[in-house]
Amino acid sequence: MLKKVRALAALRQEGLQLRAADGGTLTPDHYAYLQVKLDAIQSQSN
Repeated sequence: MLKKVRALAALRQEGLQLRAADGGTLTPDHYAYLQVKLDAIQSQSN
């Protein structure tokens, strides 16, 4: 469980950095990239 929480926190940080680099709104490519990573995290067993 703690591993998943850490992975989600890291993903959030990465998303914030990408959003800032994109000028305040994620590009469709960055959104899709983050969604794939989120799906992978969520599919991990507890």
